[in-house]
Amino acid sequence: MAPTTLSSGIPSSQVTSAVEALQKWLVGSSHSSAGKGGKSKSSLFDDIDPALAHVHVLLSLHKTPLRNDGTPTPASSSKPRLIKIPHPILKWREASVCVIVRDDDGGRSTPTGAKPSGKAKQAKALVNAMEASAGITKVLGISKLRAKYKPYEAKRQLLNEYDVFLADDRILPLLPKLLGKHFFKRKKQPMPVNLVKQESKNAPKRHPRSQEGAPFREDWSKAVREVVEGTSVVLRAGSCVSVRAADAVNHTPKQASENILAVIESVLPHVGGFENLQGVFVKVAESVALPVYQAEGGAQPPKEEEENDDEDDDEEQEQEEVEEKKKKGAVESRKRRAVPGAHAAAAAAAA
Repeated sequence: MAPTTLSSGIPSSQVTSAVEALQKWLVGSSHSSAGKGGKSKSSLFDDIDPALAHVHVLLSLHKTPLRNDGTPTPASSSKPRLIKIPHPILKWREASVCVIVRDDDGGRSTPTGAKPSGKAKQAKALVNAMEASAGITKVLGISKLRAKYKPYEAKRQLLNEYDVFLADDRILPLLPKLLGKHFFKRKKQPMPVNLVKQESKNAPKRHPRSQEGAPFREDWSKAVREVVEGTSVVLRAGSCVSVRAADAVNHTPKQASENILAVIESVLPHVGGFENLQGVFVKVAESVALPVYQAEGGAQPPKEEEENDDEDDDEEQEQEEVEEKKKKGAVESRKRRAVPGAHAAAAAAAA
């Protein structure tokens, strides 16, 4: 039987009550326009968008934790940390999973017309052989990601096509620029996994991203399952931490409560411990944040960065148009410099 309280002192009954309130709010908001009907309990959630039913736990901190040298910890980073939860939000082998792998070019740009030397093909061959056991839907080479998914429309399509993204940990630093901001706002940034065979102890050590020709593991099922059935957190320098912890539609209040408490226990050691915890709140996408714990003196719900996909689309499109104009201008400038008298000819033509 699960304990009624955590070692941190947060009562599970309070968390369960908050989840029940969120579920009632979801049902009421989705059926307010349709009026009351004689629907069964299982059908009450039928009209709810699954993405809007994810329960997020928000941790409000007294201050940004500091290392011994005075620098903020955790340092600002886009690298997600895996958190294990007792009741998965997504089901392994049912979720669509995209794995981004490193090509033999190491993720670097290749000359025009050059093809990657086959690491992605090797990975796809492995997946074809173990597709049923590993639960992988697509393997995407980083060279193809760079070439095919450069426009923001293509990035958004890729984002919406798969439930979970994994990435070879050797190429993780390259992905934020290639994927764009939407992956991080939607909390679907790729989880790093080690896909390379472990070398012998006597082998010379080398940087993880310099393993040219290192063979892939023959079985990815364990790494894939851990990511699909867990959740993740990106720890940045700041006083607010947000983690997707449960599903208000598919989890009972008790299951959601156990997930939330597991997330809190996992995150607290990285943000200064219980002493630095000002408040804990739970919410779904469009609801208010409900408090489940407040330190002495109270705490206000932490403000999350608001998402406005339409404005983000306009901003990204404008940036792409500016970059395209710069490239065209640079090409025209090189052409004029390459042809003697081009400026004079252009001026004469204009006259």
